[in-house]
Amino acid sequence: MDTKLSETKIAIILAAGELFAEHGLEGTSIRPIAQKAGVNIAAINYHFGSKENLYTEVFRYVLIQHRLDKQVNKLVEESKSISKPDQIAKFLYRFIKGRVASLYSPDKPFWFTRFLLHSLSEYTSSLKAIVDEYFFPEIKVLIDIIRRSDPNMSRQKALIWAISVHGQIAFYGLCEVPILMMLHQEKYDQEFLDAVAEHVACSIITALGLPQPKE
Repeated sequence: MDTKLSETKIAIILAAGELFAEHGLEGTSIRPIAQKAGVNIAAINYHFGSKENLYTEVFRYVLIQHRLDKQVNKLVEESKSISKPDQIAKFLYRFIKGRVASLYSPDKPFWFTRFLLHSLSEYTSSLKAIVDEYFFPEIKVLIDIIRRSDPNMSRQKALIWAISVHGQIAFYGLCEVPILMMLHQEKYDQEFLDAVAEHVACSIITALGLPQPKE
């Protein structure tokens, strides 16, 4: 995606994102997107070519707004010098806290995380492209880091651990509505997000037999 988007493209992406988040790719047609964005259908075809291309660009836009693109590159670089148990623990701690903060920031539109979670449950060409570009490199780093905590750990077991890390974080998005009902809140506040990140990070680190980081 271009780093600088026109106002029309942004309007279309934001309108499409909200509808995709609610109805998914197959449940959303071009016409309501155009109506919501205040443009005609020809404008959407001109800027994106197809609904599938638009869906992919919404996907990329949300990931970039979450800064997940930069986080992946940073993870790869940081992982190169990590080997000791306390370094591994600190790496996982920072990763989990950073991911919770980026996904559930109170400042981000409510539909961002819902779109991501909805998108990850539908097999689409967009998802394949995003997995290859963002998620697979990140999972590879996590597998490698987790295996360094136990030289005898198989790659499959490390993969399950890596998926579990993402799964525990994603849970607070998948169940956001009932959790907010229990909290009597309209959105997550920073205190709750900090507690969630701390809980998930410490649980994973303890289960891997690593020392708790002092921060």
